[in-house]
Parts: sequence; C-alpha cells; structure tokens
Amino acid sequence: METLPIDFDLTLAQLSEWHDKWRLERFRSNDNTRYYQTDGRYLYDTLLDKDLAEEQEVSDYVLELLCRMRRFTNELKRMNLSHQERENIKCKREALYKELTQFIKPQQKQAKQQETTKLIRGKGRPKETLTDKMIDDANGEKLKMLHTKLDGKKGKDVSLIILAAIKKGWLTKPTYTQVKNEFKDIGCKTGYNKYLNENLFTKEEIEGAINSFD
Repeated sequence: METLPIDFDLTLAQLSEWHDKWRLERFRSNDNTRYYQTDGRYLYDTLLDKDLAEEQEVSDYVLELLCRMRRFTNELKRMNLSHQERENIKCKREALYKELTQFIKPQQKQAKQQETTKLIRGKGRPKETLTDKMIDDANGEKLKMLHTKLDGKKGKDVSLIILAAIKKGWLTKPTYTQVKNEFKDIGCKTGYNKYLNENLFTKEEIEGAINSFD
C-alpha cells in the first residue's frame, strides 16, 4: 500500500482507516478481538500467544508514532511560530518518520517481523517526557513558568499546580515519573497520585493555582 508522506494531513478517522488497511496487509487481519480470550460475547484477558502479542505490540507502536507525527504537523500550522521553533518541530517529526518507516515496510519473512519487535524492546519505546505533554508550548515558556511554581515543591503542592496546569489547558495529564524527571525531588509517588484529584482541594485552592499562572 502507499506509504504516507512525512507531512500527511489526515483526520483521526482517516488515520485509523489507514492503520487498519496497513494491519490487514501486514498481518492479514485487522481484527482486534484476536488478541483476547472470548466466549463469543465478551472479551477477557489477553491471549498468551507470543506471535499475537508481538503483532499487537508492533501495531500499537505504529499507531502511536502516527499520532505523534500528526500532532507535530498540526503544530506547524500555527502562524506565530518562529523559524527556530518550526525547525525544532520538523526535526522531531523527521526522527519519528524515520522510525516509522522501519515498521511499515512490507516484511517478506516472519523473521523480519520478529526483528522489528526486538527493535522496540531492545532500545525501548521513546519515553514521553513532560515536554511531550505540554500543549502549544513550542517555545517552552509554559514549562519555564511551571518550573517557577514547582522547583523545590513536594507532594500535595506539586499535585495542585499540575492539576491547575491541566485545567488551564497547558498540558495533558502526566505520570509521576514524567513530573519527577523534570522537577526532580517532588516527594513520593503515592502522595503525588493521591492528590492528583481535584476533589481533595477546595474550589478556591484550584482557582488560586490557576490564576497564579497569569
């Protein structure tokens, strides 16, 4: 099938349709229920079939790469980007595209499919950082603001600021590890996850944290 160009401009529905066609060509099926135990009505745990598990892993990873590339392409449509910001985004997209082509090329032998699976496992999936979770922050200004609010903070205080940033539309929900890697000593994982719940704060606390970004 036709390979997508690096600057493909597809809706999520069109992207899903392309992915289904690729899976049908690559694996001779795009039926997700093959990966699960079923009684004909309900899906249960994933199958313990090694080949199917590897197939699902490759399929999911290709879709992840496509979605990340689409996000970068949409960012490039913004009119207020500087030349350097555009070049940085293009560089990130190009790196994803090079990786994508390793997985979407037609495989002539089963051994090739196993090699691509090992490639994923061997080097590990590119781990998303907090920077990847930021929304419309090509110049990094929002992340810098978060540093002014979070550097030196721990536990409940960290969770409150992260919640406020999410509600303000600055980032999508990050993991504890992503926040810890960015801000270092933020306290224990249990405390962070516990307080990443707006029901544990008053309305005034959340609004105050949101307004502190202005």
